[in-house]
Amino acid sequence: MPFATGAMGVDIFFVISGFVMYLSGRDLGPGEFMMHRLRRIVPLYWIITLAAFLTATDPIAVGDLFRSLGFIAYVNDRSYLPVMPIVGQGWTLNIEMMFYLIFAAALATARAWLVPVLVALLAAVAFAGFLLSDLGPVASFYTRGIILEFAAGLVIGMVYVKGWLKPGVRTGATLVALALLSLVVFSEAGLGLRIVRWGVPASLLIMGCLALEPAIARHRVESLVLLGNASYALYLTHQAVVIFSLPFIAAMGFSRDLPLALILGTASIAVGILVHLFCEKPIDHALKALSRNAYPLRRAGALADTNQLRGVVRSRMTSSASTPPR
Repeated sequence: MPFATGAMGVDIFFVISGFVMYLSGRDLGPGEFMMHRLRRIVPLYWIITLAAFLTATDPIAVGDLFRSLGFIAYVNDRSYLPVMPIVGQGWTLNIEMMFYLIFAAALATARAWLVPVLVALLAAVAFAGFLLSDLGPVASFYTRGIILEFAAGLVIGMVYVKGWLKPGVRTGATLVALALLSLVVFSEAGLGLRIVRWGVPASLLIMGCLALEPAIARHRVESLVLLGNASYALYLTHQAVVIFSLPFIAAMGFSRDLPLALILGTASIAVGILVHLFCEKPIDHALKALSRNAYPLRRAGALADTNQLRGVVRSRMTSSASTPPR
């Protein structure tokens, strides 16, 4: 498989996003849902974007800065992709924000119809992009087939909550094996449709991990939990770490792929964790405190939703513990 397969991480991220939004957002109102997402996504992204704007070697237009801060896609002549914000990896957040808006709008419907409505809306947007290939770079950006991976995550979330995905080592291992097999087969076949080439393996992988979750949860590793909590900060900072580190590492004589990847990976993880602990986490705690003071009744409802979600996870673990591994 080509090294570019690493870009499949975005597809996994989109499937996870659809799954998490269903679990955490399905019982919220549209406004409350958007406030939760903005509080989680915006502060650190704005800080990183402003830092990139202020330290850019070539001047960046103020209009591009405001479009980047507003998660509005635009044609960027400075980037290697036609549509990209100041912080390159922020293109995924532009698509993510569109998904949040669609999700918030769908929350106005009956909860029983939430997933079907969302899947239909996302499919309609992707189908429009498929039919109208000359929409222009920005419209084509928002109608890419990759948005169907949100739909896959939503369906997986519904299946998980309803208990249709049975936990078990055998089930989980089979799904993970199918994910890896499909990834190899689709890559070797040269499939150009991303939703199939990477979206299907990503969906199978997430389902497999969910089936394995009760068995894995018994062996909690705090360092991995910390890494997971710092994943957003790592995602936003890793590119800058690589760019600034390469000249120093090259001067030290590290030029081979494996040692270089290990050094850059370690440095990126270290910076991501530090940014999470000393920037992202304090800001999030402060904003949560403001939210609690402003909306005490909503906080009680949010706690009830959280306890309900924890109950679902605990029930999966209990049912798995009471039956022999499969």
